[in-house]
Amino acid sequence: MAELFIQAWHRHHPGAPVHVFSAYEINAQPCSHCGHCKTENACIYHDLDALDAALRSADVLVIAAPVYVLGFPAPFKSILDRMQRYFEEKFTLKNPAPIPKRKEAVFLTAYGADSEDGVTFMREQLRISFRLMNARLAALVAVPNTDTIPPDFERLRRDFEELAHNLLAGEPK
Repeated sequence: MAELFIQAWHRHHPGAPVHVFSAYEINAQPCSHCGHCKTENACIYHDLDALDAALRSADVLVIAAPVYVLGFPAPFKSILDRMQRYFEEKFTLKNPAPIPKRKEAVFLTAYGADSEDGVTFMREQLRISFRLMNARLAALVAVPNTDTIPPDFERLRRDFEELAHNLLAGEPK
């Protein structure tokens, strides 16, 4: 799904930079609640510094993750937990906009069952995190039943074409 979205993005926004971060490749340290981010706008770990820089300059944020046991895969959950630094910057260090640049966000997911429980839970986690990242969840694309029914990739291509076209035009679907 992520690759299909990136292809559509390039067609509608040629030359726009795309930065891809794999939670599995980053293998982020989980938040240890050390309190460092309560005293300065930084994390004691530096494994997410490149992601932080990209996040601060991004126009659009796309999260692509499967549903694992009603939630995000552990490597991505570690990244989400580390967004605590933005919470502390806003509420403890009193910076009303830890990430000043506003952005649109898209959540792409697939799950093997027909229940949307995991997607609902994940979407709510993202909404909270997105507020701290100055991002608005503009679109959610969820593909159910992937354990038994192959995804309709042609439909996804069409949906992503429309979404990529409309995202920065202020008309996300």
